Amino acid sequence: QHENEHLDRPSGVRRSLARSRDRFLLDQVVHDRDPGVIRTLLDNPRIVERDVVRVAAMRPTRPEILRQVTDHPRWSARYPVRLALVCNPYTPVPIAIRLVSTLLLQDLRDLAASAGLAGPVVEAVQHELDGRTRASPGTA
Repeated sequence: QHENEHLDRPSGVRRSLARSRDRFLLDQVVHDRDPGVIRTLLDNPRIVERDVVRVAAMRPTRPEILRQVTDHPRWSARYPVRLALVCNPYTPVPIAIRLVSTLLLQDLRDLAASAGLAGPVVEAVQHELDGRTRASPGTA
């Protein structure tokens, strides 16, 4: 299931791999489920947005890993990362709800029509949609 052959190595070794310049190793570490390893990976200047979206979209995953992404100053500002976090049912509900207001109208519409989100997140999406369509009825 996981494409990370390094998971049986100690956490310190995996953190060292997360600092690597080797693209192959970084592609493997993206699948790690240790929040400390992911934190190190997110700080690696060789990581690109696509990698972080993969971390944010990974299912199943641990809420601590998604918090690492959410709290990271570089990556939490990226729209595709925020969207992946809201779409991931493993994202803690308070985080997903907080991010809903940062999404584009077309993505909110897609989320409102999709299944798999927690009830409170769906409610937040609908509330945001209602608020935006009332504010500018010409865009509905």
